[in-house]
Amino acid sequence: MGLSFGSLQRAAQTDLQGLGRRVGWLQAANITGAVVGAVLTGYVLLDYLGTPGTVRVLILLACVFVCSDAGRVAVAPRFPWRRALGVTTIVLAAWIVPGAHTLWPRLHGARDAGAVVHAEDSTGLALILRQPGARTVVFANGLGQSHLPYGGIHTALGALPALVHPHPRRIAVIGLGSGDTTFAAGGREETERIDSIEIVAPALDVLRHIDQEGPYPALTAMLRDPRIHHQFTDGRAYLLKRTDRYDIIEADALRSNSAYAGNLYSVEYFELLRSRLNPGGYAVTWLPTPRALDTLLAVFPHVTTAGGIAIGSDAPIALDAASVLARAATPFTARYYQQGGIDIVRELQPYLTTTLRIFAPGSPRPATQDVNRDLFPRDEFGVARRY
Repeated sequence: MGLSFGSLQRAAQTDLQGLGRRVGWLQAANITGAVVGAVLTGYVLLDYLGTPGTVRVLILLACVFVCSDAGRVAVAPRFPWRRALGVTTIVLAAWIVPGAHTLWPRLHGARDAGAVVHAEDSTGLALILRQPGARTVVFANGLGQSHLPYGGIHTALGALPALVHPHPRRIAVIGLGSGDTTFAAGGREETERIDSIEIVAPALDVLRHIDQEGPYPALTAMLRDPRIHHQFTDGRAYLLKRTDRYDIIEADALRSNSAYAGNLYSVEYFELLRSRLNPGGYAVTWLPTPRALDTLLAVFPHVTTAGGIAIGSDAPIALDAASVLARAATPFTARYYQQGGIDIVRELQPYLTTTLRIFAPGSPRPATQDVNRDLFPRDEFGVARRY
């Protein structure tokens, strides 16, 4: 399509007196087409045709150019048969585009298309890949995000702050993924509502599909928990538009070097979390880099880290193993995780036995301004840092 622009200029420029006007009209048409195409693709084609169908439509649109006067000037000024050859080639190219049930398994390395469950709309692609003899992987827009069955860092991210907070009534989790963190955050009887905020709406569809097939009791519990409310939108936009206050807000969404991950590791993001927390509330984050911790420290006066998990708050954080284990042993909590097939004490043990790093307002802090900001997401672009 881009290469055709030169041919369009060649076809349109027939005299010097109208050159400027015709260049302007072509540029205006090009800009208008780009805007209309983006809106049409984003709001209509991907929803109804998916990526393969949308690609076919875009390929077939090339026939319009080949059959137009511009196409005649470009490909068939002396050889009219070239136009027929061009149309035939375009139609053949559209025909060989694989369907979604072939395309997505191939692009995710699946040898058997039956091992893949996928769903797509204008918000993105969600896919689950079953691996014989290994964990089932959950993908969002081509990137592995989590796995089934539950366990590991995602479980600890949800459970640890919920068991540390004295009364976690309302919790928000940015990023659904496999649902691991969302499930783990619901282990306290005091919790009345959990808002799961996911930007790729089909993520819930593929989880429901897998739930009908596989023996994942924790996934089943997460999908049927009436306290969990699924919101399909951008996490920051959701928090900006609402005035709800939470006791815990955490993101379990993106690796720090993924596209747009800077929106979830920046000073401005943590400031937004602080403005949406109840007094004594927790902002929880995974610590993929030392800079992520420094960014959290730039916003919260009290920060405690356990392994790769950090909790920020405007009040002291009472993280001690005895209290966490005591809460894990209460009837509701013990039954909740046992019914999900999760040994929560074993999952949290590495974080309870590690050396905690505790930062208070008067504690020494890194003397650096090298933090992530919305306009300078250094971790997202892999900016190196020495320590």
